[in-house]
Amino acid sequence: MSTMISYKLPCGSKMNYPEKLGYLTRKGNLVIFHSTSSKDYESYLIVPATKGIHIIKTGSMLEIALLYENLPLEEFEVRDSSGGFNYKLGTTLEELQDLLAQSTSD
Repeated sequence: MSTMISYKLPCGSKMNYPEKLGYLTRKGNLVIFHSTSSKDYESYLIVPATKGIHIIKTGSMLEIALLYENLPLEEFEVRDSSGGFNYKLGTTLEELQDLLAQSTSD
């Protein structure tokens, strides 16, 4: 990836996401992606903020991957010579919380 934004997970692992997601966040978009710690293998559903990140949900790799995949939101990819980074776009944090509540009650 070209320009990256760094963030830390609760376990202390330093991770990165593409600057394009930071740009989208600053423009008022709700960006959602997931990440897994290489230290404790916890996975996180993450929403970048203008400063830092919001961890929306924590769980196993499988639980978070399924939760992310089942979100009925359009998925996009940032791609360059290093590979791809997938993310979804929502409208509001409240919408995301509602979708997550629906998916866990099904």
